[in-house]
Amino acid sequence: MDVDWNCVDCKINVSDIKEYAYIVKDEIWPIAFNGGMLCIGCLENRIGRKLTPNDFDPVPPLNMMNNCQSDRLLDRLGVVKIQE
Repeated sequence: MDVDWNCVDCKINVSDIKEYAYIVKDEIWPIAFNGGMLCIGCLENRIGRKLTPNDFDPVPPLNMMNNCQSDRLLDRLGVVKIQE
């Protein structure tokens, strides 16, 4: 199965920028989604605001801090990164 990893709006590869491993709550998708992948910035543009931790569905293992999420996505998830 071939997956198109490009954001349908800005065309950036969401896999490359680590913004593919997230699930927002059911009430967000009808407002923003029309098929394909969305980076966090384009999803926020579609809903007209910055995402908050309450916008994400608590579905393990997605929406949990790991190596497949960008700093921007972790910020929206409410994860505080400890500087090394």
